[in-house]
Amino acid sequence: MTSRKIDLNYIRSKRGKNGQLFVKDKEIEEFAYNQLRSFDPNYFQKPKPLPVDEFVRFVTGKEVFFKKLSDDGRIYGLTAKEKNLGKVIFVDEQACHNNYPPVVNFTILHETWHFQVDLDYPGKNGLAIKVKLNKGLDMAEHQANKYATYLLLPEPFIVQKFNEFKTSDDIKSLTIVTRRLSKFFVASKEAVIYRLQEVELIDDKTKEDLISTLRKRAKRYLEKK
Repeated sequence: MTSRKIDLNYIRSKRGKNGQLFVKDKEIEEFAYNQLRSFDPNYFQKPKPLPVDEFVRFVTGKEVFFKKLSDDGRIYGLTAKEKNLGKVIFVDEQACHNNYPPVVNFTILHETWHFQVDLDYPGKNGLAIKVKLNKGLDMAEHQANKYATYLLLPEPFIVQKFNEFKTSDDIKSLTIVTRRLSKFFVASKEAVIYRLQEVELIDDKTKEDLISTLRKRAKRYLEKK
């Protein structure tokens, strides 16, 4: 893990002539880590869950507002400019409060990226530039997702806690490890699984097996309700 000076000005400088923000995932990761160090110079001394509300107040100087954003609950969060409040992060009270804290945390941090990076782009009315990636995900959404993931699950933290929790390589054991990591970091199990693969603690096949197990359990749970 490096600590080179990747700050908000650097990130914003990577926007191209057509509005696309060409920033590498590794640069987003280093930017997130530098913000964590600014938030707390001793942040990386010991693994811990991120105090999301405090961090977001530190970064944005604003509180997050909870309100109904859509009738069907499909919009979890948005960032907008309000006449009397300036830039504001909104999180849907129905979509998030009816789920569990990892959804709230991820949504808030995702929107914090848009708050800092996308909302002030000149001439775009505060809307993120829509550029599709290979998997169909909008580039700005991909970047916001990565930012949230790196803040919730920093590599040195997840490596240390994975090695602490792990007892064997079988799927049953790793499912338990995933659940414990999710609970410790207050991040979704799916986000944890993808992060484990990203930092090469599990391989692609194990990731797919864990995701399959997770979705089967979720389906059984919903069928019982």
